[in-house]
Amino acid sequence: MTKKPIISVVMPVYNSEKYVSEAIKSILKQTFKDFELIIIDDCSTDKTFKIINEYTKQDTRIKYFRNQQNLGCTASLNKGLKHAKGKYLARMDADDVSHKERFKEQVKILDKGYDLVGTNIIFVDEKGKKKGTRKYSEDIKKIIRLESPLAHPSTMFRTSFLKKTGTYNEKYYSAQDYDLWIRFYLNNAKITNIQKELLKYRLHKETIKNIKTKNTIRNTIIIKKEAKKKGLKLGLKGELRLLTEQLILLMPKKIILLLFKILKKRKWKQY
Repeated sequence: MTKKPIISVVMPVYNSEKYVSEAIKSILKQTFKDFELIIIDDCSTDKTFKIINEYTKQDTRIKYFRNQQNLGCTASLNKGLKHAKGKYLARMDADDVSHKERFKEQVKILDKGYDLVGTNIIFVDEKGKKKGTRKYSEDIKKIIRLESPLAHPSTMFRTSFLKKTGTYNEKYYSAQDYDLWIRFYLNNAKITNIQKELLKYRLHKETIKNIKTKNTIRNTIIIKKEAKKKGLKLGLKGELRLLTEQLILLMPKKIILLLFKILKKRKWKQY
């Protein structure tokens, strides 16, 4: 019988030839070695497959799957979860870079009884130059009423907890992580963020364009309203935030992107 890994890393990819090699290398260089890397290729049309194929020849821990048709990120994530055999599930994106101690630090936390853990992140540009940092609060109860309390690609969680929450909701093309974290929270999960920068989050044109589109804001609003029905109390700040998001949804997309850039500059610690 093949020994199951401690960690299953799920990484969806799509036309990621510029960055996927660096992302894979950062996983293979982890000081915590007991993992499998599950890569779900969502019908890439560039050299992504060729690059990944070279790594699969070098390391048997890499499991490569290619979708027969383009499914989108959320469905690709769920496909990865179906293949996962690990006790813990780690997220990774094809354009990000994990610190070599990331898995070691997160396993320590989960082994103490936590169910979900994220980390602080470093923002880098297309060339890997540091642009700033973001600290994620350990006060999950306060933040989850306003926005997602964790950086999605930095997270690791207990795979067995999905029996309580279900997997990612495929009706959400974006903000699917926020929906899942709320379900973790409403099922009394122990959640925290490690106060160390253990992931480099890459900012490029596609990142900026997709993070705060009207679709993302619309999904966030729907997720919050659904969560309220299930018992999540937003509180005064949360309700005001929800009202603001509904008003922002009425604005042109260009204005939304401008507001996003301004807000992000206030949140980052600049270098």
